[in-house]
Amino acid sequence: MLIRDGLRFDADKGGAGSGAGGTDTVTPPAFEWATSGLPADDLAFVTEKGWKTVADQTHSYRSLEKLVGVPPERIVKLPTEKDGPDAWNAVYDRLGRPKEAKDYQIPLPAGDPGDFAKAVAPIFHKAGLSQAQVKALAEGVNAHVMADTQRRQTDAAAKHDAEIEVLKKEWGNQYEKNEVIVDTAGKVFGMSVEQITALKRAMGPRDAMRFLYNIGSKISTEGKFVTGDTPQGFDTMTPEQAQAKIQVNTHDKAFIAQYNSADPKVRADTQAEMRRLNQIAFPGESAG
Repeated sequence: MLIRDGLRFDADKGGAGSGAGGTDTVTPPAFEWATSGLPADDLAFVTEKGWKTVADQTHSYRSLEKLVGVPPERIVKLPTEKDGPDAWNAVYDRLGRPKEAKDYQIPLPAGDPGDFAKAVAPIFHKAGLSQAQVKALAEGVNAHVMADTQRRQTDAAAKHDAEIEVLKKEWGNQYEKNEVIVDTAGKVFGMSVEQITALKRAMGPRDAMRFLYNIGSKISTEGKFVTGDTPQGFDTMTPEQAQAKIQVNTHDKAFIAQYNSADPKVRADTQAEMRRLNQIAFPGESAG
């Protein structure tokens, strides 16, 4: 075997490192990173990675690109604790946070004036939420609130109906008459429908109606509203109170019987009362 110019020749086989087919075999020299001109820090990094050749380095980089899947300029570098909280602003902006809190487009439920959305927008912005995140959050909350409101309304309606059924059993065939008395009491005290509804909501419809009935029942068949020991006669009744009293009388079987009584005096007194009520209830109109 001969050595020439760093190549090995096998004299017996007639060629430089020839194999069975006479092809030369050359063993390349090992790659030396130390002589590649890399700075010391880079050489330390190469050693840490265990790269033996440039091919190792190239393969590693291509694998990294496949793993990341995006160009380097689209990679977001997350701040560390030493960077401080303000360093996150750049990250939030790149992830889709609007420039200012007022720029959020927050979905609102029907009838919502948007006051709450304006109040929470700065909180969303400080937390770094993107427009897409805020939209998803608002839509989810709106759907939950709507479903919860519907459930509460359904439960309230069921409870109301159940209590009314109990009251109907308690009052029996006097329910409709007593209901008029309840409405009369509310009108006498100048309560609106909304206020009566609020009272029923606060006390429960059964207790509220019994409370108003106890007041309304103090309106006597003579047309006087008793408060303590001091009566208020027709002269101090308002048109609304007179109208309410007319409603009570027309649903009172005893009053109707007196109105149509065979006794002339009873009939005349009862009809006179209704004429007087109509004069107060409808001032300026002729009494029938």
